[in-house]
Amino acid sequence: MSVTPEATAEELLPNYAELVRLLHTEKLERFAELARTFNRDDLEDARKKHHYRHQYAGKILCAARIAWEKLREQGWDRHQTFPDYFELMTGCRPSGHGQSCAKTYRTMVLTETIAEADYDENRSEAIQTTSRVISKVEDDINHPAVAAAALILRQRSGSAIKELKALLDRLIKDPVTGEVKLLDKAQAAELNVQPLTYSPALELAFKIAKDGHHSVLAAPLEEMAASTSKLEEARSLAIAAANIRASLANNLDEHGQRRFSDEVIAAWSTPEGPISVVTDDSLKTDYAAAKKYMQEMESKLIKAGIVPTQPHALPQAAGPSAIPKSAVQGIPLKRWRGAEQRVLELLRSWGWQVEDVSLQKLGYDIEGRTSEGEDVFIEVKSIENPRQAFTLTSNEEAVAREKEVAYRLALVRLTNTHLEVAFISDPIRQLKFTRQYRQLVWECVAYEFLPERYALD
Repeated sequence: MSVTPEATAEELLPNYAELVRLLHTEKLERFAELARTFNRDDLEDARKKHHYRHQYAGKILCAARIAWEKLREQGWDRHQTFPDYFELMTGCRPSGHGQSCAKTYRTMVLTETIAEADYDENRSEAIQTTSRVISKVEDDINHPAVAAAALILRQRSGSAIKELKALLDRLIKDPVTGEVKLLDKAQAAELNVQPLTYSPALELAFKIAKDGHHSVLAAPLEEMAASTSKLEEARSLAIAAANIRASLANNLDEHGQRRFSDEVIAAWSTPEGPISVVTDDSLKTDYAAAKKYMQEMESKLIKAGIVPTQPHALPQAAGPSAIPKSAVQGIPLKRWRGAEQRVLELLRSWGWQVEDVSLQKLGYDIEGRTSEGEDVFIEVKSIENPRQAFTLTSNEEAVAREKEVAYRLALVRLTNTHLEVAFISDPIRQLKFTRQYRQLVWECVAYEFLPERYALD
């Protein structure tokens, strides 16, 4: 079976029956090989970049889970979880993306709600969003939202992901009956314009905090504190901050000892610098000033003969998976340009349609599409050595969490002769970040720097 990047969906996605046969025959080692190849989130090869990799992982997980459930019915160790069983059988843990796809496959395909080809030909993000719809209706396959999601998948539209996310937003849980209702578009629009009252707001705030998104709650409060002219509003913010500090001081472990000392709390309570408030007007002013400065600098460099007036066009290529190493490493990158511009040049040389949006404060520096048509959002981080920590702002962390595999970090290191670039996809799940109070940024100190080298002019 071919597993090259150019392989068709049919070649990469053998049908479910084939996987079941592999699972129940003497070719169990082949099933384990496929699981390790397609069901891990830490692989950096051509298969990872393929649109259909997670769908394949979903089929593998679905087949394995049904086999596990049958073993449990026959008296298998009931204390063994499915992830433990899967690792014992294949040598790898189940993929998070794959498990989402497996839910959709089992709920939709095995019940013949959609055809297997519908599952195969939709993008993995659409399959995973469908899984979120199924989970939100508590796995009720007779719910109208499941039928609506199935219709979207059967149409195989290029806007399937957008339609499924809109469907997800229309699912609202009734606070009285607990029933999950599917609102029509008019009801959803009306609900969105209604002001949020205290009780639902408090419930939502607790959910955000329990899910670990404290920065989402803190960010608007910081902006309010830096800009409010109302005494009562400022007073309520100060009281809230004092209550939080008092609660931290009263935070005790199981032995009744304080977890955080006064010195530690005091250090946290002092920002490293003033927090600036970003507005539309300030962004426009910053952009205009930066553009003017760049034009002046480039004019000076041209007069000095350092920068050619007509820069040479970079060679176009199909993409990183199809470029020989020698060709990639031969791309001339200008030393005088910033890290974002160097990475932009590199991506365009791969045939990616990308642009620099670093001045727009979107949570990433570069956005566009790969040569394979995939959306991509890239945040560029400059480091001086492979052990140097780097940080994400609250905005970058939130966007990276939302975009998942479409979001990539580009770690850039400049040496005397080369530019070293290492790309990390889905960094929130691939790396471990520690929260540091530096105007709410996220720091990573442990990562593997495996760059490719590019010669500098």
